[in-house]
Amino acid sequence: MGRGKRGAEIFLVAFSLAILFSLRLLRISFPPNPYFDEPLRFQAVQEISLGLFPQDFHAHPPLAHLLMAFPFSIFNRPSFSSPFRPLPFHPKDVAVASDQLFILSPKGLSLYLLPFPHQTIKFLCYLPEEGEKLFPLPYGFLAILSHSNKILLLKGKRLIRSFELNREPKGVFFFRDGDEGKLVFVFDHYLSAFSLSGEKLWEKKFDKQITACFADELRKVLAVSLDEPSPSLLLLSINGDLNFSLSLPEKAISLILLHQPSLVATTEGWGRYILEILSPEGKRIRFAPKMGWRFFDVFPESLRNLTASPESPSVFSLGANTLYIFNSSTGLLEGVFPLPFSPKDVFPLRQGDGAFLLSDRGEIFFLSRPIPIGLCRLAPAFFGGLLLPLLTFLFSLRLTNSFPHSLLALWLVGLDPLLFWLSRTLMLDIFVSTFSLSSFLLAHFSLSYKDSRRYLFLFLTGLSLGLAFSCKLNGLFCLPVLFFLLSPFPLTLRLLSLFLIPLLTYISVWEIVREFGGYSWSQILHAHYIMLTFQSQMREIHPTSAPFWMWVLGKGSVLLFHQHTSTSFGSWIFLPIPFWLWLLGIFAAVKEIKEKGRSLLRDFPHLGFWSLWLLWALSPRPVHSYYFAQSIPFLSVITVRSMGVKGWIFFFWLLSLLWLSPTIYGFPLPLDEGHKLSNPLMGWLPFFLSFLTE
Repeated sequence: MGRGKRGAEIFLVAFSLAILFSLRLLRISFPPNPYFDEPLRFQAVQEISLGLFPQDFHAHPPLAHLLMAFPFSIFNRPSFSSPFRPLPFHPKDVAVASDQLFILSPKGLSLYLLPFPHQTIKFLCYLPEEGEKLFPLPYGFLAILSHSNKILLLKGKRLIRSFELNREPKGVFFFRDGDEGKLVFVFDHYLSAFSLSGEKLWEKKFDKQITACFADELRKVLAVSLDEPSPSLLLLSINGDLNFSLSLPEKAISLILLHQPSLVATTEGWGRYILEILSPEGKRIRFAPKMGWRFFDVFPESLRNLTASPESPSVFSLGANTLYIFNSSTGLLEGVFPLPFSPKDVFPLRQGDGAFLLSDRGEIFFLSRPIPIGLCRLAPAFFGGLLLPLLTFLFSLRLTNSFPHSLLALWLVGLDPLLFWLSRTLMLDIFVSTFSLSSFLLAHFSLSYKDSRRYLFLFLTGLSLGLAFSCKLNGLFCLPVLFFLLSPFPLTLRLLSLFLIPLLTYISVWEIVREFGGYSWSQILHAHYIMLTFQSQMREIHPTSAPFWMWVLGKGSVLLFHQHTSTSFGSWIFLPIPFWLWLLGIFAAVKEIKEKGRSLLRDFPHLGFWSLWLLWALSPRPVHSYYFAQSIPFLSVITVRSMGVKGWIFFFWLLSLLWLSPTIYGFPLPLDEGHKLSNPLMGWLPFFLSFLTE
């Protein structure tokens, strides 16, 4: 009977952890570009993988970055495959639209379709006249240039209209203007716009030749680069009006605009774009507002093209027999992949998680790959979805000897919206929270045993403490409390376990990172000097900044990410501050203090919670509301111990997470209502209001 009960308890814990971890994996690659503080962490991960000394090491210790780099380095491997049946012909042209490959037959009289990553090519339609070139368009449209310089506009199999042109265009773009659609044709020295009815809307001429063009149809922006002398880039509206002009350092033979909704501050006329151009020598050049120009060396070979959609997390480029993938937000190399064939062109999918590759012999290959930022987010998901809830369960079980109490504490930590968001984001706080709780748990074990095991757990306490501040310096907040709680041990042992062992652990972490990245100790010592200066002198105020006592009043919950997913829907991600849950926990903590009085001075959860929260009052720099994460596991244990195992507590936490889930996961919500109600607590409200007003 005892074994059966123990087996059932282990199953319940494992099942609970599996659910919590799976919830964190849902949409973990959204957004596909880093946001908020993620660019700094993600850049550090890429710099570690490339053997560069990360800039973020000048602000934070390296352990969390190293943990994020492991899944990135292990799983960042694309896979190549080919269709089940190879093409029976050498295609005249191919193009990707809506993640489907359109294939023009050798004679240009028929069109075929290959959806990604299906293995069978489908016949789509015959063309009324011979086609020469394909131009992919949004919203299911496709433009085909005929041999007589006509543009055939198709939607699916249906021919919408044909446009007679005087010469071959360099580019064809489609924009929606309200309920109307318009086509913009790019020629060598001018642009022409037509309505779908064939009416000419406007024409814009230039003195210099257009060398490259790019369009962001969703945001209604057209970019053209002009030739030497004095090469320049023009950002135009869909009416041909000039929004912004930029002098280029070199002529551009290819250009892309990368929309970064949370990385680049909005600049009037420019928006939130990063520009990448390719020079005639095959060199990448990058521009971002307030960051200026960045030049990348031609290494190991000249690039032939740059290809990406505005929302893509990655930029694809080809060498002679090599595929290069660069990150959109950082510009750093994500991977170099030798190809078993000579590539003619690459056609990435809109979200950057795959591509079609065309060989010079007309063969088509699929490339599939995970979103890189999603791989890095696996590490915080593992810590926040598995380790932290499990440690909370063990901590509560050690204190209460009650399985129901401990299981409920596990779920409260797993469902807390702030911890949930942190475990899906490249932030350091979920790591320091896990190692901080581990230090208290191991310290409790060391006091519970009277044999030699107590010294083992005392050593492990110091090891865990060292790992905590190897992730973030506020891990040191555990030190004074643990030094007090472990006072039954001799002073020498406490100094050894809480000072020497953590220091050796910290140095060992840096040595592992140094060996992994090939750094020198002079770089590391210089980084520490900058780190201490940065942390002590930083006075910058961010919307998430709030005094420590205002975190439990909801201060610091702000919009971190917003992006239109379509013309009628958008995604929002807020920093979730579930202050109503924390206020309930503080009420439970005060209730315990009144009941137990001075005996709580040796209580691990109370000392852990109050010290890790209130010590932020001593911080000389601005503090942020998400710093409360380090205290939440202790508060969850106190809440369950004080209020007991009650079903409504679980459902209160669960409903809070469910209500905030659209603004944690970034689920699309109705755009108009979302703009009116874009506040941290809106949850599903825009969806309900949109449903009621239909």
